[in-house]
Amino acid sequence: MTLVLLAGVEMSLRYAAKTAPAYVDYTFYDNLLGDLPPNTAVVDNLIQGLPYHVTTDAQGFRKAPGLAATQARGKTVRILCLGDSFTFGVGVDDAYTYPALLRRFLEQRYPDTRFEVFNSGIPFFDIVDELDYWQQKGWKLHPDIVICQFFYNDVQTMNGGAFRRTNRFPPKKYNRVVDAFKNLRLVQAASALAYKLGLPKPVQAGSSEADKAWYAGRYSGPVTDEQAAIINTTARILDQRTIGQIAGRWEAYFRNLLELRRDVTATGAQFLFLSIPDRSQILTDLYAPSAVLNTRLDSAGIAFVDCLPLFRKLYYRNRTEPYNTPYDFHTNKIGNTLIAHELAAAIGGGDAGNARIVPPRNFPYDAVKNVPLVFDGKTIVASGGQAGVTVSCRTKGLVFQGASSDRPQVEVTDYNEAPGELTLVLRPERALRYFAVNMRPVLFNEAQNGGIKGFVSYAAGQSELLIDRDHDTSSDTPYLYEHYAPEGGITEVTLRFFIGKSTGILFDKNVEDLKDFFVFSYAGAKPAGAAGP
Repeated sequence: MTLVLLAGVEMSLRYAAKTAPAYVDYTFYDNLLGDLPPNTAVVDNLIQGLPYHVTTDAQGFRKAPGLAATQARGKTVRILCLGDSFTFGVGVDDAYTYPALLRRFLEQRYPDTRFEVFNSGIPFFDIVDELDYWQQKGWKLHPDIVICQFFYNDVQTMNGGAFRRTNRFPPKKYNRVVDAFKNLRLVQAASALAYKLGLPKPVQAGSSEADKAWYAGRYSGPVTDEQAAIINTTARILDQRTIGQIAGRWEAYFRNLLELRRDVTATGAQFLFLSIPDRSQILTDLYAPSAVLNTRLDSAGIAFVDCLPLFRKLYYRNRTEPYNTPYDFHTNKIGNTLIAHELAAAIGGGDAGNARIVPPRNFPYDAVKNVPLVFDGKTIVASGGQAGVTVSCRTKGLVFQGASSDRPQVEVTDYNEAPGELTLVLRPERALRYFAVNMRPVLFNEAQNGGIKGFVSYAAGQSELLIDRDHDTSSDTPYLYEHYAPEGGITEVTLRFFIGKSTGILFDKNVEDLKDFFVFSYAGAKPAGAAGP
């Protein structure tokens, strides 16, 4: 009777496609090179409104579409991608994970070379898990290049208890009968419920002396309540002002990263680091991971791709969303396409058959200077006059709305049908390598407004589009523009805005609470990964 009842439940779940949970879980079989169950194909529906196809191959790696029939079979270059759920590709079909797209781009660029790209990404992985995977399995693939992906929660987990090492004990071997049982919808439903509730799996961690020795010095020490509050709050752990307060976590991460790089390069493989930002870093001026890691990576001779400026440019200047918003915080197929494109550019180096990495030029974010531009009662100036930037302001057909009120800001706006013009010419006291604008445009009436267009030019150079907005935008919505010149030489910047009716740009008055219009400057010795002076 019990078997009949269970069979009925199983059949009901199989036919109730809309409600039956399905996903591919990690397995960590010792006799497979990947960490996923092999030969599996499901439509993952754990994220409401975001179903996606997941297929695995015979070795337990997430699979990508096959090679084109015309693909040449010359020299083979093997690339291993280590990472977490961003590498795995949560929220996108198999063909749109960044490892799958990377192989596609490399095949197109180098048709005489065969590329094998292994996606070993697993949700919940951090740098310790990636190191454990490499030491147990990854090296057996004999890759030419290893890519290690970072997301800020790697720092949050530097507190002990490796996810992978804990869950792969006791050792398990792949068995088709057991795997068939695990693929029953009834078992998947129970596993999915435990997954959503965050329930631990019934596993037994290794306890040998060798295992204890492996853990020694792996993590950072105990933290204070204030440090815990920083670590567990996204906005605070990403805030560059908190770096020193949780330095132990960053040190622990980098220690493990250096060990992984050492182990990888000892096999003759090349090592490439990939940093993926959180979406909140696109919307706000948060860059702690870049500020901590970029200069250290450069000093350690580690080639890396920092996606923060790339994603900001995509989001603001191209009006394109790189994340699975509003369903999920992972990158979508557009974000993954940009990641893969940048990785392919770093890997090519002219002769991909030799798997030569060309270190990209990345901005270090280690000495960014924040310069507020404010309304002083008459015009726009650099706050306090000591910011190291002189400002020349010209307006045509515009008014400073709120200038005589007790409000903390003014709106540079237009009352006329024809657009007004605001021109700001900024001259730093010394040549810059980096320049950015963080502003708050306001459009008061979506149906009837003239919009805002802005252009930026450097010295007497050609101008480029800074902003083009004609949809409703509240004063709480920031807009960020970045530009850096690896060889330096930014001596003058001109910002020219065309402000239509029912639109405006906010500027703070000369008060302590500054938040509305900033420029950022940098005059460091050399951007990370760049040659030259």
